[in-house]
Parts: sequence; structure tokens; C-alpha cells
Amino acid sequence: MKLSNSIFLLGLMLALQIPALNAEPAPEALTEVNLAEVNLAEVNLEQAYLSHWFSYDSAEPINLTLTKLEGGAIGERAEIRFTSDDGQAVNGLIAYPKNTATPTKLALVLHPMGIDQQFWWSDKSPLDAQKMTAHLLEKGYTIISLDARQHGQRGRVGFGPRELIARAHSNEPRLYIETIIGTVRDYRIALNWAQQELEPDQVLVMGYSMGAQMSLLLASFEPSVNTVVTMVPPYVGSDTSPVAPRIHVNKITDAKVLWLAGTKDPHSDQGQTQKTFDQISSRDKVLSWFDAGHRLPPEYLDTALSFFDGLDVDTKLEGKIQ
Repeated sequence: MKLSNSIFLLGLMLALQIPALNAEPAPEALTEVNLAEVNLAEVNLEQAYLSHWFSYDSAEPINLTLTKLEGGAIGERAEIRFTSDDGQAVNGLIAYPKNTATPTKLALVLHPMGIDQQFWWSDKSPLDAQKMTAHLLEKGYTIISLDARQHGQRGRVGFGPRELIARAHSNEPRLYIETIIGTVRDYRIALNWAQQELEPDQVLVMGYSMGAQMSLLLASFEPSVNTVVTMVPPYVGSDTSPVAPRIHVNKITDAKVLWLAGTKDPHSDQGQTQKTFDQISSRDKVLSWFDAGHRLPPEYLDTALSFFDGLDVDTKLEGKIQ
């Protein structure tokens, strides 16, 4: 079923169910049977969030191709191309560590809105994000980055991040929702391929802003993810939005989670951030605060790199404002 059809169906389901849940019934209508039906509707709605939106057929062959690129300081690289489950063309990059000794470690890195996957590779990248991927390569991780939908090679002329974020806050957020859901499914397919080809025994997901939002969603649906680094994910307040991380992160039960947040972030205040963080079921988690807005200060890198170094030993960070 196409995603647009899925959105229509769930929207129809919401339209039918929500008024019934909010309506003021006559006293005689408050029977045990009706209450059971309401509870069942809530359960069905939650299941639609948790399974339908982000699901894909993992048994379908993955027609992924690799085109080797010129080597550089970061080591061997190749361009990734494959067709997603809804027919969209996906492009990305895979970088291999110089030390290829087993066991294999894999990192999936998700870029913010308004930029492309080069966020993780370019020396001109804002926030010096390339230092994190370089460090992971040194630690022996194979790294996969993809262009999110509506970004990079997958963008379209005349439609940029301002238009996308405007859609997110409008009465027609479907395109934004499709962007998030579709990109998460793209990464699930890439992870499926990597698990078959590389057989990693450790899987890390990392994202900034929109990429952080998607990294939480990806980790919620992929039990193989055992490490999550999420940086300033935006808060989605709607109880009926499938892309609200707080609805799903209770599925993150065993992963080690590092959450980097700004105390003055306009896209997620301290209370909203804490609320979503508390929903994560894993006990091996830390919320590290910075006296900053949505753009974290340079010190965030020290925290992230230190966290990477600690993954090989059983250490935990202490959350504090920096």
C-alpha cells in the first residue's frame, strides 16, 4: 500500500474515532461494553502508530548498488543507491574503517533539516559534525549516511527546508510526516542490507535535529540498535502525530542512549525534552544539558567523543548543564 493511501486511511480512522472519544455521551450510554470499545480503539490506534506507519517488507530483495569512490583521509568510501519500498530512489554514502578486523560495528548517521548527508563528511560542515564520523571510523565503525527525503539529491527545485517546516506547522503536515516516516523506512532497509552483508554485532544510530528525531524513531523500531546519540530533537506535541518520538521511545528498552540538549532550545523546551527522555524504557541513558539553544556549543563534541570512547568499556556519563 502506498504511503499516501496509508496516511489517508489513518486520517480517516482518526476522524472517525476522535470525535467519538471526546463526545459527551448520554448517561445511559456509559455501559461497560462501550467503555471496552473505547479502550480497544485506543489500543488499535497505538498499534497503528507502532507497526503500520514505519513497517516495510524485510523479505523483499534489496537492489542496493555500491559505486566505489576515490579514497581519502577517512578511508575507503562508496556511493549507495537503492530503491525504497515505495519506489523512491535513495542515495547515500558508506565509509569503511581502515581497521576492518572483526567484530564489525555499524553506525547510521542522520542529518538535520536543510542540509544533506554531507553534514557528516564535509570539512565545512556546521557544528564540525565530520569530527564525530571521523572518530567513529577510528573506533572501527562502518558508517552509512543517506540523503533524507526532500533533501540533497532527493530534493526538488523551488522547495526547500523553509517550505517543509512551514508544512509541518500548518493544517497540511502530510508532506513533513511522509518525509520523516519515509526516511526512517529507508534507513531500516539500509540496516537490513548491512545486517546481511556486514553482520554487525554493534549498531549505533546518531542524528542532529530532524535527524535526531528520526534516530529515536529508528531505534524504536529496530531492536538491533544498541547505541543512540540524539542531539536536540524537536518536540512534537500532537498526540495523533505518528512522528512524535515520545509515542514510540518506550520501545527503546536495552540501548545505551546519550541525549544532548540545549536549555534554551525553541524547538523543545526543558520540560518537553525531559518528558520524552523519561519515556525511554532503557535505564542506560543520560540527558546532558548545554546552556544553548538549538545550535549546541563547541563543547558538545567533547561530550560526544568521550561517549564514543566509553562504548568499549562499561562507563556512564553524568548529565549536567555545561
